[in-house]
Amino acid sequence: MYRQRVFTSMGAVVAFFVIMAIALPVYAQTVTPFQMVGHIHRFVLDPTIGTGCPAANIGARMTVNGIDVLIPCYSVIVMPAAYKTPRQIFDEAKGISKVQGQSGLALQDTTPPLAAFEASLDGNIVCSPACRYIAGQVHISQQSLNMGAGFIKHINPDTGEMHVGADPTAPIADSDARIHINDPEVTLGGTGRYGLSNKQQFPIPLPDTNPHSRFPDDRFQVDQDNPTIHALTGYPMCLPRPIPGGDPDCLLTNRTNANDGAHNLLKTFVMTGSDLPGTPGLAVIKACNPACDPTRQAPLMVGDYITYQGTMASYPDPTDSTKDISYVSVHTIEVNVGIYTAPGTNPAYVSVEPILIGTKGDVTICEGGSAECQDRIRVEGFTTDPSRSVNIYAVDITPDGAGGFTPSLRLIAPGATKPAPFGRFRFTADKNTGVLVDRTGALRGATRELVARIESSAGILPGESKPLTDLPLFANGLQAGQYQAPIGEYIYPEPHDMGGSLPSLNFQCLSFLARGWNLDGLILRRLDPWPGFNDAPSDARFFSCTL
Repeated sequence: MYRQRVFTSMGAVVAFFVIMAIALPVYAQTVTPFQMVGHIHRFVLDPTIGTGCPAANIGARMTVNGIDVLIPCYSVIVMPAAYKTPRQIFDEAKGISKVQGQSGLALQDTTPPLAAFEASLDGNIVCSPACRYIAGQVHISQQSLNMGAGFIKHINPDTGEMHVGADPTAPIADSDARIHINDPEVTLGGTGRYGLSNKQQFPIPLPDTNPHSRFPDDRFQVDQDNPTIHALTGYPMCLPRPIPGGDPDCLLTNRTNANDGAHNLLKTFVMTGSDLPGTPGLAVIKACNPACDPTRQAPLMVGDYITYQGTMASYPDPTDSTKDISYVSVHTIEVNVGIYTAPGTNPAYVSVEPILIGTKGDVTICEGGSAECQDRIRVEGFTTDPSRSVNIYAVDITPDGAGGFTPSLRLIAPGATKPAPFGRFRFTADKNTGVLVDRTGALRGATRELVARIESSAGILPGESKPLTDLPLFANGLQAGQYQAPIGEYIYPEPHDMGGSLPSLNFQCLSFLARGWNLDGLILRRLDPWPGFNDAPSDARFFSCTL
């Protein structure tokens, strides 16, 4: 009897909610934003995405945290130090992953990665005709905040392997981290940018059936145009190659030529024969004696404290075929040394930390509407020459009328400020400062990249639409005087009211997504399908973005 009464009561509750559902209005929002971060469980190419998409630019599908996300045609995925289309990610897989026709990045792959890869996806749920998660921006790394740290205990110059641990004077131990710089050969048969190339570090190829054949993975390599192996001040650093007489591109004298006569390891110094005058609260920075060579990289050495980022890799134990040796294949190393260059002279070097920029938004939601929109920006970095200003430029990509795109520099910040420590620069602008328009008021939109450039390093004065010219090469092929980096984080419109409609991510205000751009000669068009409202973004749609 009691059980029957419970059943009857539940039936009444269900009937009540059915009636209420009929009376309530249907939720009509057709575009809803999403931002997710999680492990890649499934990753496959999908040539059915988009309309008439070229083979080189086909889209993909990715499952993250149980959600199937569509990656549109013409998408570019941001890796730690490279841009890759979905097609390139699969084409450039190595060894057993390549043979299996998989990316090697998904947990559901036949040969899964040694550690899960993480995807960060920004997009919109678009409900036309059916509701789908469509990404506008995709980043892939092996845990974006993953970082190791310690002292270099040992360097093997023949293999490029470093042991890192807590005590630089202690013997090598199994508990040490093993790291290799993931540095593909710069020229055919040549070395890497910062030391031995991957092929020189691992000269014996493994059969494609061997799981170790996937490593090192060149897709997660160092940046060979901007120094991602660097001192705290941004000075490029290297691992000496085993060359008789010394490595001419990685001079030991750039670290050991101390002016105390004892040849101690140099930690904080200026690459010149004269001391660098101190600033308030900072002692004089001692010089090399005789002068070091600022046109060459400075070597990593035993005893250096480093932080590093990379991906997990492995190789077979040469002494025991039943065992594997794990290591970190690094794309970024920051060395706890302060290396400066002579004031006002070239070459000088610069590095940039992650960049933040706001995307503003559409007038219907931003101007007294339902969302807070902003175009604020934050850029920080270091320079080896604190005596000179660092200018911040947006890299604008403009259609050239012939089916391609022309890059140019647009000045955003002439002379970033220089807070402590010595060598740091910073530029921060609050919302409504117009950083997405040029000096004429014309909309340029949120760009994919910014450039930090030391003032007058190439004879270019502050101005608008300056060509993105190449600077002289130093330090084994690096452009000195500037650092070109992708935007690390975009700030999209945020709702005023909790529980109301959520403003969509305004990808129409990101010029490279709405209008296209040029990726090393590969022409990319607007994302297809568009991760927003049904009206595909024409130039008119792009220029309607309110800034």
